[in-house]
Amino acid sequence: RYRMHGLHPDWIEAGASRVAYYNYVPPGRYRFEVVAHNGNGVWCETGAGVALTVRPQFWQTWWFIALALAGLSGSIAGTVRLIEKRKARAQMQRLEVERAMERERTRIARDIHDDLGARLTMISMLSDAAEREAHEGKAITEHVRDIQSSAREMFAQLDETVWAVNPHNDRLDRLVEYVIQ
Repeated sequence: RYRMHGLHPDWIEAGASRVAYYNYVPPGRYRFEVVAHNGNGVWCETGAGVALTVRPQFWQTWWFIALALAGLSGSIAGTVRLIEKRKARAQMQRLEVERAMERERTRIARDIHDDLGARLTMISMLSDAAEREAHEGKAITEHVRDIQSSAREMFAQLDETVWAVNPHNDRLDRLVEYVIQ
């Protein structure tokens, strides 16, 4: 019979076999002991023994496990950082688009203000001139035509601006339709 202290404390009966089999012996220190009997059932008291040390495979060592955990942690941290970086980049691009749209809106508002203001000033001045000439008894037909022409141009430009700012019109078929119109 035999036993392996540290793995299995009980004696294993080997019978007539002279070989001991262990499917798996984990890393560690063991003492393998063997005792035999003389055939009449009298067991030897002292037996024989040998000290064994089973060394761990490299993947079972503490330094490999620590290195693997550090690598896994680093991979997770790197992945999280990459995801956060992409999110930040996407948010930055979104903010840049919003900022560009705000600048474009400001420019359009300034252009509308400047152009419409100039045309309204011109209409006001033409109206004043027509009123003066009407008091003096002169013909005001040319001034009325200029006022009418300036008002039509102002209306057309305002219509173009409103159409261009409308996001519903950001398609090619809408542009073609507008140009034909």
